[in-house]
Amino acid sequence: MSLQLCRRLRTLLLLHFGGKADDEAVQPRQESWQAARARQSRAPDARARQVRARGVEAMVAAMARLRGHAMVQLSALLAFIPLALENAALQAHVAALALREVLAAMAAHRRVANVQAKGLIVLGVLGQARRRALDALGPHCPRTLCG
Repeated sequence: MSLQLCRRLRTLLLLHFGGKADDEAVQPRQESWQAARARQSRAPDARARQVRARGVEAMVAAMARLRGHAMVQLSALLAFIPLALENAALQAHVAALALREVLAAMAAHRRVANVQAKGLIVLGVLGQARRRALDALGPHCPRTLCG
């Protein structure tokens, strides 16, 4: 293996694993790599948030249209969980739009254990944003929750 190839491999390993660079030629590359990684870890841009919000709206519409299909209800419930856990704004959006449909799905499919289980998980996740979730329920809020 050539010396030049060894230096390039060493540089790549240092950049990838975040080790300290003792070579002046490696240091600027390492800093730019770390800056790029920091940019990637920032919150998603406005376009990504808009796409997620529209996805929630589409799933709620599908749940309402196909209320009798347990698999559609289950698929939407499964999708709401990571969306609601992503950030507080998306959690409030899911609570405002989907809470009524989650409860309707659980009522319509009382004998489907997967729908009941995932519905309870979604309610638990939305319950973490307690006040926003209860406000989203409005007049449909059970007395045991809203008092």
